[in-house]
This record gives sequence, C-alpha cells and structure tokens, in this order.
Amino acid sequence: MTLFDNRRDKAATYQFTITPRVKSVLDKIVEDGRYCVVTHGGNDEYQVKNEFTNFVVKLKDSYCGCKYWQITGLPCKHASTCIAYKRDKFEKYCHRMFSISMLIFAYAGIIHPMHELDVTNTGGYPNINAPALKRMTGRPRKAREKIHVERPSGTQEAKRSNTLRCSTCNEFAQNSWICQRALVKKSKEKRLYSNFKLYDYWLVFYSYQLINYNYYHSNFFIIEINC
Repeated sequence: MTLFDNRRDKAATYQFTITPRVKSVLDKIVEDGRYCVVTHGGNDEYQVKNEFTNFVVKLKDSYCGCKYWQITGLPCKHASTCIAYKRDKFEKYCHRMFSISMLIFAYAGIIHPMHELDVTNTGGYPNINAPALKRMTGRPRKAREKIHVERPSGTQEAKRSNTLRCSTCNEFAQNSWICQRALVKKSKEKRLYSNFKLYDYWLVFYSYQLINYNYYHSNFFIIEINC
C-alpha cells in the first residue's frame, strides 16, 4: 500500500511527457541514430541508410522497415534520424502508454484498508478438516521421488560424466559420432578398405587364370611326350 502511494505521488512530480526510464532508452536510440543517412521523399516519408542497408520510414504511420517501432512503440534509430531531420520532438512519436499521464492513471486508484480478520470465527459453518491419511499397500518408499530435471541414481545415465570428449581429436563437447575429423578418417578407411577389396578380387582372378594356364600347358606337354 505504501509503495503504491509513493509511486503515485512521485509520478505527479515528473516534468517530462514520458517516463524517466523510457526517456533514458530513447536517448540511447537517438545517439545510435546519428550515424544514419536520411533522404527525404516527401509527405513524411524517408529513406534511411544504415551502413549497407536501406530502410523506409513513414512518420505519419509510425512505421519503419526494421519493425522495431511497430513492436516496441518507441521510435527506432532510423525513425529518430528522420525526426531529428524534421526538427521535431522525439516524445511526440512515442506510444501513449509511455506517457506520464498513463503512469498517473495507472496509480490513480487507491487500495482501501481492511480490518484484521478473525480466523477463529467461522460464522456458524462447520470446520473443514484435512482428509484422513490412508496407508497404501506395499513397502513404503525410502528414497524421495526425483523431479524431471534430476537423473535417477544408480543408473548408467547417472554414472556417466557430463563432459563429452572425442576419442579421435581429444576435443571436448563432442564425440566420435559427430566429430568432423572422425568422419573424414572413417571415410578414408572405408575408401581404403574398398580399394583393398578390389585389389583382392583382381589378385584372386589372376591367380585363377594363372593356375588354369599352367594346368593347360602342363597337360599339353604330357600329351606331346606320350605321343
């Protein structure tokens, strides 16, 4: 109650048209908008260049291409540059919810005091007691129930370390399944294995051809001798 009353009295002493906190935020926005370049198109429409990007600003519609003005209700740095180019007041283009009048209206009501409540007086109604405890079947639990963010004790998940380390590159926060070096190593091993398989295939093929060749010529030599 006292805090509510103090804020109401303090809001009545403000000299600005907007609240002090919003005034400090607006001053920072105006300071950031000093580095923007403005091109006036007419009818309160401007093109603002911020580094390498152009934004369209319409002061009458409280519109800016960056969407900051429409979301927060405060002019962005592009709009503040246009307001400074027009030599107008920045507070004029802030949403009315940031005004001092709305702050005073928010604390205009009062909190009425109340008498001390007698909790022993039930007004003739019977007391409502808590339900009787019922013993459930089975052995009672000794360990408390774990919440969803806690890991169950005695399991492999609980014993596992939180720190991941790759067995290939020894880097933290990753393992061999997602490590890029491990993937490259696996691809090289797979390619080398495939080359070995091809080499073994041709080796077996030529060995078979060589055996057939030797067998054929040996039989031909025996036939010539017998003849």
